[in-house]
Amino acid sequence: MSCRRDNITGEERAQIALQCLASQGRRDGKRQELAAKYSLSRQSIHRIERQARAALAEILKPKAHGPVARVREVIVTPEHVQRSVLVLAGSAVSERGIQACLEQILGCRPSVIRVVSAACCGHRAPSDY
Repeated sequence: MSCRRDNITGEERAQIALQCLASQGRRDGKRQELAAKYSLSRQSIHRIERQARAALAEILKPKAHGPVARVREVIVTPEHVQRSVLVLAGSAVSERGIQACLEQILGCRPSVIRVVSAACCGHRAPSDY
């Protein structure tokens, strides 16, 4: 039964792994030499090598290019809808165009009557959007 060796630092384990990876495929006794140097079994040396191989494979795995996209959550309030209607109406967008735009951007579809009411009067209809 093996016991855990906490006296070998991460840097030493990295050096063991690098030396094993450098002598890959050669029967030069490198693993046996490392086992004697660090007072480890050959199985422990092989385990360190396997762990290093797995870690390298994970780190070097191709990932998505560019920065990670940040997701912003938009909370749509009646005031947002009203302000959007006013801006779009000021840009000469039709009522149906405003309705379609709000559905695409804010995820809500106010009625044409509410759009006209907000655009003409500058305030929202009595009921919520």
